[in-house]
Amino acid sequence: MIAGTREFKGNTCLQRGLKKKIQGKVEGSRSWVVAGIAQDSFDVDDGGKRGLVDFSNGTCSCWVWQVSGLPCGHVIVVSRFLGEPDCAYYAMSCYTNEVYKSTYEEHINPAHDKSEWEIPDGLVNLQPPPLITKRLAGRPKENKRILLLGEDPTPIYCEKSLL
Repeated sequence: MIAGTREFKGNTCLQRGLKKKIQGKVEGSRSWVVAGIAQDSFDVDDGGKRGLVDFSNGTCSCWVWQVSGLPCGHVIVVSRFLGEPDCAYYAMSCYTNEVYKSTYEEHINPAHDKSEWEIPDGLVNLQPPPLITKRLAGRPKENKRILLLGEDPTPIYCEKSLL
């Protein structure tokens, strides 16, 4: 249904936290009004700025759908307007449980003991950089620390007043 460079998968089996996120968008977009423009284009009045949803290109004028890969409120309202039972159809395939599980299906072998490591010749042992002892430029920051219970404030003296 949706053409373009992005792959949207018609699978409603999304990761657990994403279903809650989409449900929050559904609740927030209940009062929005949809008007059809063309075959796959819709105008959504969300009470503020209008959203233009184009299913043929897989775009929305708010850019949330393109950037996050999850349906924005405008897409959700249009899918409800079209009578579709689940708007998770418009989420990118990378958010499905199948893709998430396939990410971790390879075995990860633990590292052996450090004494068994094979270290190639010619490696240089790097040391951390030396500590910076030079005072940084600019006005020093004020120490506005909250005093502990019973702690007396430390008096601050100006160098010129000591002369």
